[in-house]
Amino acid sequence: MNTNKLVAALVAALSVGSSFAAGTTTTYAVGNQINIAGSTALGNQSVPAIHAYATNNGYTLVAADKMDPLTNSAANVTLGNLQGTKIALWTKVVTATNGSKITITTNAINLHQIGSEGGTLIAASKTTGKFLPLSATGKVNADATGAGGQGYVPSSSTTVDANATITFSDVDQAVGRFNTAKTAPVKCVALTEVAKLAAINFAIVAPTNFPASNISDRQLQALLNAGNLPLSFFTGNPADSTNGVFATGRDIDSGTRVLTLVESGVGALASVNQYVWDNTGKMLNLSVSNSVNGISYTAGNGGHFSGGDLCVAVGASCGAITNGAALNTNYTGASYLLGYTSSKDLIGKGGNTKALSYNGVAPYATSAYSGFQTNNNVIASGSYSLWSVGRLYKNTANAPKGTDKTVIDAAATAIANTILSSSTSDLGYGYTKLTDLNVTRASEGATIFKK
Repeated sequence: MNTNKLVAALVAALSVGSSFAAGTTTTYAVGNQINIAGSTALGNQSVPAIHAYATNNGYTLVAADKMDPLTNSAANVTLGNLQGTKIALWTKVVTATNGSKITITTNAINLHQIGSEGGTLIAASKTTGKFLPLSATGKVNADATGAGGQGYVPSSSTTVDANATITFSDVDQAVGRFNTAKTAPVKCVALTEVAKLAAINFAIVAPTNFPASNISDRQLQALLNAGNLPLSFFTGNPADSTNGVFATGRDIDSGTRVLTLVESGVGALASVNQYVWDNTGKMLNLSVSNSVNGISYTAGNGGHFSGGDLCVAVGASCGAITNGAALNTNYTGASYLLGYTSSKDLIGKGGNTKALSYNGVAPYATSAYSGFQTNNNVIASGSYSLWSVGRLYKNTANAPKGTDKTVIDAAATAIANTILSSSTSDLGYGYTKLTDLNVTRASEGATIFKK
């Protein structure tokens, strides 16, 4: 649905004419619409920042996917409730009277964080994504990962097709799938970068019983390409050749995937072989073929929609992958599942999991968790390379008809400034304030240099 048709449909949905009194005509209209998409990696910071902008400008939170207070009253929402939210709607209703004519205009901030790559797609092209209708209230359905961790299942509550005008990304647009190159699968414009927000820490996640504590970039590259390798490849012990190690990961919509693949040398857009753990059947399965945002992928090249779901699956597989569940009769012993995720998801969703050191360096986090260090910010020093820069982009050309583009500009700037005002400690987990970095690099996967 194009922008004009979208606005017309929304107006029609709201504009069943009524009269407050005899001779009074009431018209319902749609005003400024700010549609926000993108990565959830900075969700603990981005959603509270959006909420702060909304409330400071007269908007009220009316619907969301993970805020229990909304089942009773939106007035009970706290910043703590906002963390983990991916779908939300804030509205500001303005009533204007001109003689016997009353116009009621609904302005909205509509959030659906569908993934870093998906957000770039619907902000940089004419491809639309799914958002909440303006009539949504209370607690709405969340997005999900399909059975056994296979693919993206969109929320049934997001029924309106629209473009995004603001989006968050884990990586530089030029590194991802939806860049401006002629070889990109969809024609995309260059997004306007509002700000670089923070360094985002990622880690390799393993079950706690994995008998190694480190993985190199070349080992990770080989594992993602092959899908599975003998444990001896990681431990150096020939006796471990009868045990297996399997790769799991994110779907093609994920900025976490882009960062990990480019950093490990696989290639940001390369095909990989990834498995998913079916905890019900206690089986490993090759990820199935599917499509995300209109982009198809083959079996093995898919993965989890959520980093949190991935961490839960790795933890659930701990000690459970036997020869019969490992899909490879060459492995007669135990097998293990390794994946990649943000520190936020690993620490927040972990259980029977640990972080592996990467190229001999343990990842840093402000919160203690197995495999992390808390005393040395190795991202800031440049000795740990599995990190990216979170960005906020905008494209006012995608604004719906009737939306004041200066409102989008103001919202994007205010949201970015709120996040930028946070310290490394405030950001939490493995995030680092950019001014605290002693190093820099041109883009994800590029050489790290001292500032």
